[in-house]
Amino acid sequence: TDVPLAAARAIHENSESQKMWEELEPNKRDQKVSNVKKRLCKEVAKQMTAAQLRARDPNCEVEGWFQRIREKLAGSPPSEELIREPIG
Repeated sequence: TDVPLAAARAIHENSESQKMWEELEPNKRDQKVSNVKKRLCKEVAKQMTAAQLRARDPNCEVEGWFQRIREKLAGSPPSEELIREPIG
């Protein structure tokens, strides 16, 4: 399921718009989906726990990004291995 698309459609269909989702111009639908993606990123992603993130990212790619960012901020050389500790 395309969550951003489904959410954008549901939000539109529950709005006061007189147009059906299918009647919207493609660029208007794309903008609505983009707005949902931004909202998900700002509001939902920051509430994810480390366990939830690991369930969505079993190869720990995102944790690797965070580790590299921590190392750069600390001024230490980047490591090749991921440290499996809670995010945050």
